[in-house]
Amino acid sequence: MSQNNNRSGVFEASAARITHYGEKICRLAFTLSGEGAKAFELASPGQFAQFQVEGLALPSELPEGLEDKAVRQPILRRPFSFLDVYRDGEDMIVEIMCDIIGTGTARLSALNTGDKVSILGPLGRGFEKPAEGRKVIGVAGGIGIPPVEHFLRQLCRDNPRQECFAFAGARCKADMPIASVQQGKDPAKEEYSFCRHFAAATDDGSFGKNGLVTEAFESWFADSGLAGEECEIAVCGPEPMLKAIAKTAHKLGIRTQVSLEKMMACGIGVCQSCVVPVKKGDGSEENKLCCKDGPVFDSREVFPE
Repeated sequence: MSQNNNRSGVFEASAARITHYGEKICRLAFTLSGEGAKAFELASPGQFAQFQVEGLALPSELPEGLEDKAVRQPILRRPFSFLDVYRDGEDMIVEIMCDIIGTGTARLSALNTGDKVSILGPLGRGFEKPAEGRKVIGVAGGIGIPPVEHFLRQLCRDNPRQECFAFAGARCKADMPIASVQQGKDPAKEEYSFCRHFAAATDDGSFGKNGLVTEAFESWFADSGLAGEECEIAVCGPEPMLKAIAKTAHKLGIRTQVSLEKMMACGIGVCQSCVVPVKKGDGSEENKLCCKDGPVFDSREVFPE
């Protein structure tokens, strides 16, 4: 599940479905055929793709604060981890969640069904499967939610007896990229119905518990009766959240994989813009690249303390 894909390449994808949830969140599904389908058939949860936004039209109305009076064409591709990847006949469907935070993501959100987009991928190193018999706890924040959701779902597809638990956090309800949340439904009965437990937290209390998702996880684990050696954790989100979960996991003796969020330009290790300092097993340090060696790392590599 975590191997880099040697079939990665540049492929044309067709926009299959575009669903908007308010002004900020958009769910997009793309169809890949032929060689693109063969490449993405090997995609793993936690990997990502680079979407070309240059040449795409801006929406007729931009969210407040995203005005682009110069109507500039973004040159760099935009990286997205996958919400899901699955077969549709001979084609492959790749789904992403788009948080509309700039004119690049706004262009993607303005796609219409049938529009063509250039995708570079699948890229990077995804999540590794857990040791046999271990329960998996997913903890995610903001736009880090999709790759963790994808990982947990794929584990349960591959092994119906796999036990998974999920925790999702965001600043507020409007910022949580979970479709059922935006539709006023219960994620535990929708996207996360395969999980033994689901809990959410928002900084302002507008959805789920009032507070941090790290606190929700720690409180639940303390009462769960689970031992550290029974579990593994997969986490993605803002770096302070990753550090907090890693620190707790190290104390509990839980193996943890962290998916880092870094600014990337090329996505293939050429530009060297996404350097991640890591600590090796012998205590020495080296620099790795988030796009090529990650974005998923062992927590003790990147947060050793």
